[in-house]
Amino acid sequence: MKYFTPPQGPMQESGAALLRSMQNVAMVPLDLLVREAVQNSLDAALEKDRAGGEVHVDFTVRRHETAAIAELLGEHISSSVLRWKFPKGGRMLEIRDSRTEGLSGPVSMDQLGRGDSHGNLIKLIYEVGRTRSDEAAGGSWGLGKTCYFRMGAGLVFYYSRTHADGRPEERLVASMVEDENGRDRLQTDTATGIGWWGCTGRKGGPAAITDSATIRRILATLEVRPFGPNETGTAVIIPFLRSDLVTLPAADDDAVTPSGSLPAWWFASDESYIEVALQRWFCVRLDNPMFRTGPWLHASVNGKKICREDMLPLFKVTQSLYNRIGSRGRMPGDYLGRRRVPLENVLCEPVALNNVYEPPGPAGYLVAVQLTARQLGIGAPENIPDPYLCLYGRPEKSPPFRPLVTFMRSPGMSIRWDDNTSGRGWARGLKGAPDGKYVVALFVPEPGMRLTAALRKKLDQPHATVESYLRSCERSDHHQWADLSGYSIAGRIRNHVSKHLRDHVIPPLQGAGEGISIGLARRLANLLLPQRGLGPDGRNGSASPRPPGVRGKGAGVPGTGPGAGGMGTGRGRGTGKGSRFAFEVTGQQYGRDRITVDWLLDWGTGSEAREITVSVDSERGPVSEQVWHENGLGTFPFLLDDVVLEQLAPSAGARVPLKTEQTAGCLRLVPDRRSKQQPDTLVLKGSFSIVFPDAGTGDLCPLVEATAVMKGAL
Repeated sequence: MKYFTPPQGPMQESGAALLRSMQNVAMVPLDLLVREAVQNSLDAALEKDRAGGEVHVDFTVRRHETAAIAELLGEHISSSVLRWKFPKGGRMLEIRDSRTEGLSGPVSMDQLGRGDSHGNLIKLIYEVGRTRSDEAAGGSWGLGKTCYFRMGAGLVFYYSRTHADGRPEERLVASMVEDENGRDRLQTDTATGIGWWGCTGRKGGPAAITDSATIRRILATLEVRPFGPNETGTAVIIPFLRSDLVTLPAADDDAVTPSGSLPAWWFASDESYIEVALQRWFCVRLDNPMFRTGPWLHASVNGKKICREDMLPLFKVTQSLYNRIGSRGRMPGDYLGRRRVPLENVLCEPVALNNVYEPPGPAGYLVAVQLTARQLGIGAPENIPDPYLCLYGRPEKSPPFRPLVTFMRSPGMSIRWDDNTSGRGWARGLKGAPDGKYVVALFVPEPGMRLTAALRKKLDQPHATVESYLRSCERSDHHQWADLSGYSIAGRIRNHVSKHLRDHVIPPLQGAGEGISIGLARRLANLLLPQRGLGPDGRNGSASPRPPGVRGKGAGVPGTGPGAGGMGTGRGRGTGKGSRFAFEVTGQQYGRDRITVDWLLDWGTGSEAREITVSVDSERGPVSEQVWHENGLGTFPFLLDDVVLEQLAPSAGARVPLKTEQTAGCLRLVPDRRSKQQPDTLVLKGSFSIVFPDAGTGDLCPLVEATAVMKGAL
């Protein structure tokens, strides 16, 4: 095989940079590999948009000799270094897919003309940062392919059978990426640490070998079976595997796993770990003919197919939840059905967002269930490891168990398994089920939901959908959705999911709140209480705390309720400059750290914006968010969240375009002045949650008011 290495030049990548391009050191290396390899195969499916078909991906681990591979690579490899590093040979991983289109397109960069499609082969082997453009494809960075070089000595063989100009054609090329500054580097004649083995292209550059006889000789050396006459597909062959591919990142608690012991049986070998990793990341697509948005995944490890009946219970549950989205039927042998989980115990909730997509409909679906340890097979007689060990390699110590939420796009790969219950977690504010059950939840976007014209224009993407937006939010390792600057679609989805989960799960008992500093308490008292006549300020005893509550504008009277507060209802009419309108608080629900308020707004006269504000009620009058900050009291104690709006009038065909603006304590509704439809007949039904984000604020009383204001900066 001919050897090629790129010269050093402007903007030229280096091997060292490519090896660290994914910047993910928190995931087991084999997890990264399984996610990338399987997603590449699914992206190349022959019938990627047709449900009911199959894509086959087979993983095989075996031993190989060092000398045979050194002979294939020739003089441009240091045979002495290779034999020193692998004196007894090594282990080889072959990842082979079929029922895919293979490495299609041109075989070298020389064949590309202006505007030509680069094809799978050039994108995978010769380019970094180029990816598939279809929205249902795996990633949008093109850096995931670099994980192949991190699994071994940096050497990868690519063998494929595809169709070129209507005729079958075999292709083979090898590539190596290594640290060009490493003392034990294998390539002897490179300044970049990057090299290819193949044949010479039309203009002298590297190209894939297409001669079948030559390919068969190389495959025989690698002990790789050629594709059959009726097959198309790709085999990625990685020799000289590292010995630490199933190593967990350092734990915060070293006592979780005793020194020298394995966290679970699948850490015993690469093969067993790959088997569980396939379930962990592709459980909804694995052996699932009910997969909705493409062919299902047929996967095997060393010739043994992974059947849904053999998956770990957590992943059977997740597939069962997925199959209940938009389906009245059940898969034969449905796990939740076999475990006698009542249908009403399974949450299947549409997740809707305002002013994000058109036509109206859900952005996606949340499906969730609460299960006992017995229903998950934990304990005798099944003795299945707990779900946290299956996902993170470390068990959960005691209840309440944190909810386990996964989310994904159309390809069906779990982006992340999230158990974070604070901050930006998908189960924010939900510490777990109070009765020691496990909560498993799944969010899937609804395919084809197009973003509004305004959002498409701002993104400069005429055909942008919720799916394509979320795809663009993924980092190079596809392990999180991070909103684009200036947008909050992924964050709003996450907020709605956490709200639905809190409503579905009975919240645990509220713990005792933490106190605030005495200095801050005095400043707060000076602001909230009358100047005189209310007794001491706390230095010589304390007054009884005021009952927590919420007041609506008008004749609201605070009540007492569970958790973070109670609420009184009220009616009132607001007046603005030339405006008259009516606002009414119609209902409330109490949560552990929030009060959810339902309200009605009759727009009335005038086109000025309407503001619904939450202030801190006090004896001296409402304390707004602005006044709170001006008095140096720190973070405003209330947070508006989970806003839902519905236009009751005018009719659906004459809806009034509204823009919403929001801060911690204010929701502003702004009509579009350019619209022919005026808001004088507008009646809005809405709700939002008043969240108590910090301990110690439950004794403060929120006051809900509505006013008409001229549009200005919030």
